[in-house]
Amino acid sequence: SGGFGVDVVDSIGMFFVRLDFGGVALFYSCGAGMFLVAGWGLLLTLFVVLELVRGLSRGAIRAV
Repeated sequence: SGGFGVDVVDSIGMFFVRLDFGGVALFYSCGAGMFLVAGWGLLLTLFVVLELVRGLSRGAIRAV
């Protein structure tokens, strides 16, 4: 058990796995599907940000 009640290393037999690398391991184990989901999320985020900053008079955020 690590400090502050957070485990950073998990041991299974002879293997030690750092739990903070769990996200990277999930990316590698799930392969292309995970990258597609992440790509769509980033693309959606890009469009939302571009819409929010597009023109002060016509954009989604404007002075009321």
